[in-house]
Amino acid sequence: MKKSNNFAAVILAAGLSTRMNNFPKPLLKYKNKYFAEIIHHNILKTGINKIIMVIGHSADLVKSELLDKLAPIDFVINENYKSGQITSLQCGLRFLK
Repeated sequence: MKKSNNFAAVILAAGLSTRMNNFPKPLLKYKNKYFAEIIHHNILKTGINKIIMVIGHSADLVKSELLDKLAPIDFVINENYKSGQITSLQCGLRFLK
């Protein structure tokens, strides 16, 4: 698929994961892959190569586990993640500017 520089994907992954007992959803495993890896791979298949993952809760753990597995990607930390998804979207959009 042709790469597209006109589009970017913002993955919102900063939440508390309260329904997962506070375990970070990006690090859930499915068929021996992290959930975030599957999302990243599917985005790349569309031709989009600018991918931003907004992290917050357990940011250090999420980033350290995924940094070598996801490329290309930019991690953006939402320090205000407890205030809801809109703050993560705002962080991702600010990063794109």
